[in-house]
Amino acid sequence: MVSYKMTSYVRLNSVHTLWFMLVIKLGLKICIVWFRMPQLVICFVLPDFIKKISLSTGTT
Repeated sequence: MVSYKMTSYVRLNSVHTLWFMLVIKLGLKICIVWFRMPQLVICFVLPDFIKKISLSTGTT
């Protein structure tokens, strides 16, 4: 009975660790994207934004 409980617990635990690993991987990916996003935004959006501002104010 005890061994059966242990195996069921281990199975549950392995499922939990799998979910945990998936969550951690997703979190890491989101963090990496989140940290790289400002650079991408600055690279792509900022020049266009500056162009729009300079065009609207007429200081070209």
